[in-house]
Amino acid sequence: MPKGQLRPGLRKVWGVVSDEDYAEIVRFQAERGLPNLCQTVGAAVGEWARTRRGGVLNPSEEHEAGGIV
Repeated sequence: MPKGQLRPGLRKVWGVVSDEDYAEIVRFQAERGLPNLCQTVGAAVGEWARTRRGGVLNPSEEHEAGGIV
């Protein structure tokens, strides 16, 4: 595989975040010992996705999700 290309099944994602969200990303990075923000965001999204797939929304989260469960 040529250098600089992602393995099949992987995609690069990024976006703009608030200062508060950035601080949480940096804290998550430090907790996990991750080397860069790209890997940190990938790990955070993966963790979020796993909890969403198998989790149940709390009543307060139902409101945030527009009432869709």
